[in-house]
Amino acid sequence: MAKMVPEIEVGGNAHGEALFYKWLKSGLADDFRVFHRVHLLSSPGGSMRRGETDFLILHPSKGILVVEVKGGQVRRVASKGQWVSVSHDGGQHAVKDPFLQAEHNMNTLAERIRGAGVFGPPGRPIPVTCGYAVAFPDGVAPDKDLPLHADSRIVIDHRDRNTIEAKVEQIFDAWRKKRAGSRPFTDEEYQALLSRILMARYEVTVPLNVRFEKQAERFVGLTEAQCKFLEAIPDSGRALFKGYAGTGKTQLLMEKARRLAAGGARVLVVCYNQPLAAHLTMWANGVAPGSASGTGSITVRNFHSLCEDYARRAGIEFEVPDRVAEQQEFYEDIAPMLLEDAAEVVEERFDCVLVDEGQDFRLEWFESLLKLLDADGMDVFQIYYDEQQNVYAKDLKFPFEAEPHALNWNCRSTGNICAVTRRIGGVEIECFPGWVEGDRVRFHRYSKPAEQVAVIEKIVRELIGKGVAPAQIMVLSSHKRARSCVADVSRLAGYPLVDFTPPGEEDTIAFSSLHRAKGLESDVVIFCDVDGGEPYCSRSNQYVAVSRARHMLHVVHRKDWKL
Repeated sequence: MAKMVPEIEVGGNAHGEALFYKWLKSGLADDFRVFHRVHLLSSPGGSMRRGETDFLILHPSKGILVVEVKGGQVRRVASKGQWVSVSHDGGQHAVKDPFLQAEHNMNTLAERIRGAGVFGPPGRPIPVTCGYAVAFPDGVAPDKDLPLHADSRIVIDHRDRNTIEAKVEQIFDAWRKKRAGSRPFTDEEYQALLSRILMARYEVTVPLNVRFEKQAERFVGLTEAQCKFLEAIPDSGRALFKGYAGTGKTQLLMEKARRLAAGGARVLVVCYNQPLAAHLTMWANGVAPGSASGTGSITVRNFHSLCEDYARRAGIEFEVPDRVAEQQEFYEDIAPMLLEDAAEVVEERFDCVLVDEGQDFRLEWFESLLKLLDADGMDVFQIYYDEQQNVYAKDLKFPFEAEPHALNWNCRSTGNICAVTRRIGGVEIECFPGWVEGDRVRFHRYSKPAEQVAVIEKIVRELIGKGVAPAQIMVLSSHKRARSCVADVSRLAGYPLVDFTPPGEEDTIAFSSLHRAKGLESDVVIFCDVDGGEPYCSRSNQYVAVSRARHMLHVVHRKDWKL
């Protein structure tokens, strides 16, 4: 029994095509494959032309046969060169010449096969037998006095119903090239004809970067909804904003800074990480604050560069010790004291101080920043923080008492990333009902740290192959680069692997330790060196890393690591 494409049920009183379908299905051997109603499209002379062959018979050793079927009574009006079909009630209507139809469809199919390079380079002649036939399953066709373009050897009629395989073999033999020789398909050619022509998979894929754009639109809408939260908060006084990773703390701070500056305020935005400060600086430069009043401004600094800036302007020495053991004391204790001393000399003051990633600050740092507020100004001091991201193990104390405004809804990451963040961090961060679920988080195991490079390389190649730009990918490690698995890697999938510095370089892949990535985000994060070791890969550090991802997250972990 032949393999029919598609498989259909044919009733007992079938006529025409349906009757011929039954003959082929039951009368041909298992190694025949028959396609019913194959639609064709050609463009002779540049214009599109539609076609349809009723049946296409395929055999791995015999070749390809196109069959045009005409049911009922059919005759050719020789004087007019026309063909007509006669219905059971005697009505007539014009039909196309079945022999020319079959010939045209075979030629169109052959051209498509040659162009697809099934048998080698495109345009190469087809070495297997290709022919066509005409079937009249309801009637008996004449054996002589045929039109010049017809031959009884390529005609099937009602008399062939019980010997259809022999008739098909006769037709193949009639078309087989005797001198040049026609050969069977090779296995590779036969599968190529099926997969690339006759059963070609047609799938319109959406590149990942396009999907990311659509998801980002949802994220922006939610962030804007979160920012309306500011309208209920007075512009003066002290305030705390508490939220888990991805709840929009930085976006909320930026919107608050923009509104204050647009109202004429001098705003100081302070954070701990240099990359985050660089990101916020680019944003502030693009906001063009104070356009309405001409007096507002936004100044962005990371805390220690602010200390150094004020000290140098005040003529105070700001020298970081060479010894590593002394550097921590300098940054934590001496630098803020130098800032306070410098503030006695440097007159620059601000109406508002907004602190991002406040969990990274010590109480003494906040107190130093308070001295930069203008006593006659708006006296606004706001702190945005996530106690779960306290990776530097600082005592979380604030210079004033206030009930924190809670941000509970994720507006950065897809639902699947949010779920992993929630599980790793042990936090109650939630997604709105109907939120973007996104791609599943993928986990990749390794036994030895050196195995990670090949895993990361494979991930990057797959991402770029699916439309992700290199600059949308960030490799995050629980270590600094010199101690990470990619310490000696300069390129991934042919693209440079560079240390992350906002805004990021086009056609490069960014690397960052999870500590430097705090407060930042990336469309795709590949989190490597995940071994659960303390203190660098603690659960709180893992929480920071996975929550940097917006749309896709890959975790490359030691085989005994547990989610």
